[in-house]
Amino acid sequence: MAVNNALNVSQIGLQYFNGVSAFSGLTQTDAQFLIGRTGNSPLAATLTAGAGISITNASGAVTIATAATGNSNTVILRSGTIDITNTGVQSLITTSSSFKFFPIRVVTIVVTATAVSLGPTINIGTNAANYDNIVSTAQFAGAMNTTDFVRNDPSLFVSTTPRAVIQPSTTINVNVTLGLTGTLLTVIFLIEGIYI
Repeated sequence: MAVNNALNVSQIGLQYFNGVSAFSGLTQTDAQFLIGRTGNSPLAATLTAGAGISITNASGAVTIATAATGNSNTVILRSGTIDITNTGVQSLITTSSSFKFFPIRVVTIVVTATAVSLGPTINIGTNAANYDNIVSTAQFAGAMNTTDFVRNDPSLFVSTTPRAVIQPSTTINVNVTLGLTGTLLTVIFLIEGIYI
């Protein structure tokens, strides 16, 4: 039995053995891969994006990325336990090195409140002047009051109108501008937002 091993290369394509006795050709377009099929000849096809994934096909390239749709990039940044008894600026969290961050809401969880009769005055932000571009003293005033600390309320919610776009690798700080009247107050801050 004679086998014809001559290739007819009349156009750019991929050659494969068809499993019988000859070579066959397959022409591909931009960003197509050779996809195997058990018992059948291979196919040229592009990748299909799943939920939250985008695929961009180009000549000689395929780019796969996450697709920013709705709130799919919503995250909660958590600080460690922070002592806000005395005045001063403390680092809370450093944002991702890859994305900008839009803060939406801050949740304050009281860990320890000892003999607190008047809560502190605080801001949260990244702007060195006052550290108030995420949550200002005025926004905290309505949510953080003495009765919350006296009864050790587990969480205090503060909504924030996104006033700041936080650049990648930026440290978010808490600024205690007026100390509390009491012995000790430690909290954890949860900052909800969207990475873009």
